[in-house]
Amino acid sequence: MPITVIITCYNEAAMIEDCLRSVSFADEVLVIDSFSTDATLEIARRYTDRILQNPFWSHGAQINWAIPQARYDWILVVDSDERATPELANEIRALLNQPGLDAYEILRRNIFLGKEIRHGTWSNDWVVRFFHRGHARY
Repeated sequence: MPITVIITCYNEAAMIEDCLRSVSFADEVLVIDSFSTDATLEIARRYTDRILQNPFWSHGAQINWAIPQARYDWILVVDSDERATPELANEIRALLNQPGLDAYEILRRNIFLGKEIRHGTWSNDWVVRFFHRGHARY
């Protein structure tokens, strides 16, 4: 089954290219931009032709606005300063080949000032980021 990755951004020229590279496994990459004034869009166009602009109200509202714009039912949400690992891509593909749930949590590794946070609440940071749009909202 195909998946759409939704990436929201605003003035993320310094970060978005690595993010876009990391989601190249997806069948569609949908960038939702909040009217960036830097080179964000120029960089994004190198990786996808699916770039839409929408005013930012809140992160949840931005993702929920983007969900109906996606071509595919399975959605992976990745922030522009995040990276999807090859292991995550493999895990997602495996999930799609077996019946199961309609939403999945992902264990997020948090890096701050170049160092991984291994203690406290950020060290065990499970977030729902992969879901079927017919059964979930952000």
